[in-house]
Amino acid sequence: MERAPQTVQRLLAVVLACALAGPAFGAAASQESQPVEQGYRYLEQGENRRAVRAFRRADRDASGRSVEALIGLATAYLHRQKFDDAGAAARRAVDAAEDPESRAAAHHLLGLALFADGDAEKAELEAAARAFEAVAANGPPTSETRFSHALVLAHLERWDDAVGTYRDLLENDLDPDLDRSVRIKLCEGLLQREKSPGGGPVAMDAVSEKEARKLSAAMPWVQRPERLHTPQPYFGSKLAPGSRHVMIFKLLMDRYGCVRTVEPMKVDDSEMADISSAALRTWVYRPSAIGDRSVASHMFVTVRAEWGAPTVKHLGVHCRTVGSSLRCESQ
Repeated sequence: MERAPQTVQRLLAVVLACALAGPAFGAAASQESQPVEQGYRYLEQGENRRAVRAFRRADRDASGRSVEALIGLATAYLHRQKFDDAGAAARRAVDAAEDPESRAAAHHLLGLALFADGDAEKAELEAAARAFEAVAANGPPTSETRFSHALVLAHLERWDDAVGTYRDLLENDLDPDLDRSVRIKLCEGLLQREKSPGGGPVAMDAVSEKEARKLSAAMPWVQRPERLHTPQPYFGSKLAPGSRHVMIFKLLMDRYGCVRTVEPMKVDDSEMADISSAALRTWVYRPSAIGDRSVASHMFVTVRAEWGAPTVKHLGVHCRTVGSSLRCESQ
C-alpha cells in the first residue's frame, strides 16, 4: 500500500504541528541552552534551516549528549522532510534519553521519520510500529502518537488493529483537524478491510431501538450529519454529450460517520449508478447525534449528472429516529 505525496504532507501537517506543543518541545523549552532555545524559536517561526543549524550547534556544544538538542534536531529535519537525517537524530535521542518523557518524544519522532519516508520498506514500517509502541511503554501516548501508529498499522495492512485504534481515538474529544483525519482514515480502513483477502464487513455499532427511543424522548434535538470528505463521482467518457441523468441513493452511515451501504433508490443507467455508488461509498461525515450521542443514520442524496456539470445534491435536512438509526430526508 503506497503512500501518496499528499498523504505524507497531510500526515506531517497534523503530527508535526503537535511536536512543538508535545513532550519534545516541553522537554527542551525548560533548558538553559541558548542554541536549543533559539532552535525552537526558529521552528515556531518556520525557519527550519536555521533551526537545524542551531540544534546542530547545540549538539556539538554538548558533545552529542544533549537529548534536548537531538529531539529538536530530529523535529527540524522532519519539517524539512529530511527523513533519513531525522531518523538518525531520533535514534541518537533514544540512546541519550534518561527520563520517560524524553524517551517517549524520541521514539515518537523516530516512528514519524520511518513512516513519513514514502520509500519505506515493510521492515521500516514494522520498525515505525515498534517505535510508536515504545512511546506507550514510557507513558500514556498522545492522540497524535496513536493516530500515527494507526496509520502505520494500516500500511502494514493490519486492518483490525488500525480500525480499532481509530475507533478508540474517536471516543475522545479531539482537535477538529485531527478528528476529521481520524474519521477519514477509519472509513478508508473499513473499506480496505472489506476488500482484503479473508476480510469482510466490520460489524457496525448501532444504537438499539429501545435506546434510540429513550434518547429521542429525553433529548429531542437532533444534529444533522456534517460533510467531511465527499469526493464526486467521475463519469469520464460514460457521460455522453447532451446526456442528463438523475439518480437517488440511500446511504447508511455508522455512528463514526462512515458510509457503510449505498442503496440505489432511483436510477436510469446501471453503469452510471455503479460509478456513483463507488464514490458515495467513500464519503465521510461527522455523524448524526441525538443530544451528545453519536448514532447511525440514513441519508438520501441525489446525483445529477449532466454533460459538463455532474453534481451531487444532499437532500437530508430533517432527521428522525427509525428503529436503531436516524432517517434524514428532505423537508
